Amino acid sequence: MTRVKTRTVVVLVAIALMAQLRPALAENGTLAISNATLIDGTGAKERPKVTILVRDGLIVRVVDAGEAVIPDGTHIVDATGKFVIPGLADMHVHFGTGGLVPFDSHTVDRTLRQFLFYGVTTIFNLGATGGSLEDVLHLRALQREGRLVGPHIYATGGLLTVPGSHPIATIMHLPEGADAKTYDWSKRGVWVVRTPEDVRRIVERLAAAGMDGIKIVIESGPGIFGDNHPQMPPALVAASVDEATRHGLSVFAHATSIDELEEALASHVRGVMHIVDDPGPPSDKLLEVMAEQGTYYVPTLSAFIWTSTWGPPSQVLTDPFLKSGVEARVMKSLVESPLAPTGPPSDKEWAWRRGMLQALEKAHAAGVRIAGGSDTANPFVFPGYSMHEELALMVEAGLTPMEALVSATRRAAEMLHAEDTFGTVEPGKRADLLILGSDPLKDIRNTRTLEAVIQNGRIIDRSSLLAHD
Repeated sequence: MTRVKTRTVVVLVAIALMAQLRPALAENGTLAISNATLIDGTGAKERPKVTILVRDGLIVRVVDAGEAVIPDGTHIVDATGKFVIPGLADMHVHFGTGGLVPFDSHTVDRTLRQFLFYGVTTIFNLGATGGSLEDVLHLRALQREGRLVGPHIYATGGLLTVPGSHPIATIMHLPEGADAKTYDWSKRGVWVVRTPEDVRRIVERLAAAGMDGIKIVIESGPGIFGDNHPQMPPALVAASVDEATRHGLSVFAHATSIDELEEALASHVRGVMHIVDDPGPPSDKLLEVMAEQGTYYVPTLSAFIWTSTWGPPSQVLTDPFLKSGVEARVMKSLVESPLAPTGPPSDKEWAWRRGMLQALEKAHAAGVRIAGGSDTANPFVFPGYSMHEELALMVEAGLTPMEALVSATRRAAEMLHAEDTFGTVEPGKRADLLILGSDPLKDIRNTRTLEAVIQNGRIIDRSSLLAHD
């Protein structure tokens, strides 16, 4: 299908869905959530019996319920016995289902709606298929026009890599007959750079287009594909940071080994986009540097240790929360693939899991800033759903439930220099809120007791979000 036809399908589906959702929205954008227990995302102690007043998509007041003055005509949600948290943010997103079904004209639209279904109201897209500069600009235009249902989209407009490296020599492939030296990867969300001049030209273009950061791939693997691919030279890493800084943008580095992490930190990137445990966790000295530089660490545990999380195929489909939002065909594609676990995790898989969790625990103990991200759409990493898994894995690694929630709310906003816009439940912030049936501070898996998603002060009809599959 051509790009024009693909976009037409997405637009028509979005328009039909918006028409169906409108009756479920809070009237006139004025909303009051009353008598809730509030966990505001700042890390402060939870507040019982709070009323949150919203107008025109923004939070205007957060007061004790007994002090609330609610204007006439306000849509009131009685949240007695319920818990309110900020909408979740996923800081490592690629568009896709998390299964092995083909990427088609509906994939991005479905992905975005599924994020919202699971309470992820903000995402940071880091390029690759569906996340090119052209794609991002198109999605943003639809969202501004009210013709796209999904989370708020922050994006890099593609990722920068060097010839023969990840992902173009690992998980992406040249079309048959294409010339590797001349093929234009940018349409597929990848910018291939060879010189500092290439970097400067591309970064300048991304900045002029209004992107929210720059992603670079400092990688000689990943190891599962053979740790023998070209690694981005220090001169290109430094040029990326220098040019991005000149345009007021931050650089986020894909790194999975210690030498790659060292290179990223030497150039003062803002974020490292995977946990590093190769050949072991970073040294105390490296973690000290990360903490001192204020480097954000996005662990993407979901993408690394799913092999020791999932059991045999007979168990994969038993989670009602998973089945409520992930397409059956997506799960079937995994269960029927060679990737499907055939039994309990092996000793090697458990050791891998322990290593990743211990690496995060060590970084957290050193004061490194942790921001939540799942790395959709790797196999078994599902839009929206896997952020709840990510939170649970963070707690397993030693973060408290409060710290895990902050990583996926306030820390995410800070990482993007958007803390004045979202991430906490405070006056002036975007009214992206989740209402939960049970306390996530007692058990982080209670984020799954999701009863309502509110975006821009409007109550989303979750039952309609996935009705057009």
